[in-house]
Amino acid sequence: MSVNVMVGKCRYSATIYGAVIAAVGYPKSILEFGCGIGANIDRFRECSKKVGIDPFKSNIAVAKELFPWNDYILGDCTALADYKKNEFDVVVTCSVLDHIKDYRPVMDELMRVGKHCIFFEPMVDGQERQAFAGETFLWKTTWYHNYHEYLKSKMKRHIIKNCPLYDLNSGKRFKMVII
Repeated sequence: MSVNVMVGKCRYSATIYGAVIAAVGYPKSILEFGCGIGANIDRFRECSKKVGIDPFKSNIAVAKELFPWNDYILGDCTALADYKKNEFDVVVTCSVLDHIKDYRPVMDELMRVGKHCIFFEPMVDGQERQAFAGETFLWKTTWYHNYHEYLKSKMKRHIIKNCPLYDLNSGKRFKMVII
């Protein structure tokens, strides 16, 4: 089980793994955008190609130490320019796009390199909007986006479901966007 020290026990790795398998089967290749220390992608043992990308040097250093058999990239979505269209069977993110005010170009690039994309993103009281300062102690500057309208405008087939990620009573605040 992956543990996020900021909020206590989380089921990130198990939930991401289960959701990917349920949505698209066992992938041969996976990319995690915002991989942190690499625990989520490492769970995909059957994948022959596992790549994590993160903008924080400290995360990449820990990931390489803990899970040296995976590949890691220090950077943001511009670092994906060398990857071909649909190079990965699956692209996943977990609470990453919500921290990016203009998420659309990032989402476009992730959808370009992935045959399937699965995004786990927080919601505020079931709504897609920016959080108010008093609503959460973790994500005061977080942006909550209307992924449905954006994907609809791109004519991208997608499903949005509620998804529990925490062992706490806040799981209903996350959604899973499957493209």
